[in-house]
Amino acid sequence: MCEPWSFEDGPIVAERIKREYAAALLSALPDVASAAGCPEPVVEGYKSIATVMLRSARRCQAVADPRLITSRTHLAREAGAARSLFDAVRLHLIARQLNALSLQDNWLPDLELVLIAEQQVEAFLEDIELPLPSNEGGRPP
Repeated sequence: MCEPWSFEDGPIVAERIKREYAAALLSALPDVASAAGCPEPVVEGYKSIATVMLRSARRCQAVADPRLITSRTHLAREAGAARSLFDAVRLHLIARQLNALSLQDNWLPDLELVLIAEQQVEAFLEDIELPLPSNEGGRPP
């Protein structure tokens, strides 16, 4: 259960939010007990899924004309499906990284290890390059 907090708590509030986030992330991870680390093909697949997710979200956002509601609805479903797949793969990779970290000799608690694992998985996406959307019809992107 989340603890109550306020902005008057000062620096304590950031640590509490971080701890609650780590606990929620840890409880959301799938069980991949036999797998540790992230093989290169899985990382490349994760990058591909992230690229598809971002492109579909951009296409959906580019449809600003209210007369194209059907197209926008279809694109929103496509973007939602891509996001769901991305989230599932992301959690799987975090679980694998957490397993790899827990196999090492360290004395960090699970709540700290899961945040380190998440940072390592997020680092896989640092080199993704997406072209800016084209400026069709003179509309701003």
